[in-house]
Amino acid sequence: MCLEDEDEKIESKKGKIMARRIFGAFLILMGIVGILFAVLGVRSVQGAVTSLGEGMDMSLDLAIDSLDAALGSLLLTRDALADVEEAMEQVEGTVDNVGTALDGTEPILTEIGTITTVDLPNSLAAIEDAVPNTVQAADAIDSTLITLNNFEINTDILGFPIQYDLGIDYEPTVSLSASVQEIGLSLEGMPARLRELDEAFIETQTNLETISQNMDDLSGNLKAIKEQIAGFTPFVDDFIRVVTETSDNLRLLKAQVGGQVAMVNTMISLGMIWLVLSQVVPLYLGYELVFGRLSSGDEPVWIAENADKFNISSASTTDESE
Repeated sequence: MCLEDEDEKIESKKGKIMARRIFGAFLILMGIVGILFAVLGVRSVQGAVTSLGEGMDMSLDLAIDSLDAALGSLLLTRDALADVEEAMEQVEGTVDNVGTALDGTEPILTEIGTITTVDLPNSLAAIEDAVPNTVQAADAIDSTLITLNNFEINTDILGFPIQYDLGIDYEPTVSLSASVQEIGLSLEGMPARLRELDEAFIETQTNLETISQNMDDLSGNLKAIKEQIAGFTPFVDDFIRVVTETSDNLRLLKAQVGGQVAMVNTMISLGMIWLVLSQVVPLYLGYELVFGRLSSGDEPVWIAENADKFNISSASTTDESE
């Protein structure tokens, strides 16, 4: 009976030892897996974080370059708007001057038209009407001058030669009457032709009025466009300010990315180191359960020797052994 009890105790103890060794092997396996996970995790996670940081750095570089290009375009746009505004102001001044000149030309053109189509034709018609009478008077003058030119005294009185003339030398190639008649012929039809210019002057005056009105309208349109450009310039300045601030913030963020990535990698390393260290106890316990005293059933002795490691009092150890 005692032998049977002893055999049962031995079998029970062997079962407990085997269970402890299996559990110890499980702890060793878990510890090794934890260490491998920590090592591989450090490499993979740090690699992912580094790649993410590099990707962010490249993205920030691209964004900064894009913003710099946009800033350059905005600056060129602002300069172009300033040039256009200045050019529009000059054109507006020129158009105003042209309109003023046209407005001042209209009265002068009206006066010239009146003189050309009314006064001058009337005067020429009066001269043309007076030509026949003038020709007759010119014939009389020609006859008189020729008679006076031919008057001469050439004789002897009491033996003295006497020669006398009036001193008139009139031998024209074309007579005065012929010249007057030619003037009359040159004036034929001239008054009528000048009067026909009245419609041309009226049409020209109408065109000048239209052009002057168009110039006034153009000046108003140019002024409105200039005001719109002047109103758009502040928006461009705001865009430039926003782009500049955004670019500065991205540059600041880019400068911080490297430090943040390094800090994250350091924290990951510390976490993985802690994870590795946390596997020491399971490995040690697993080793003791498989190969140490705990595998042979000497738990009280092992616990007493390792009480300091696990904060176990010797009194409790003694009680458990009893």
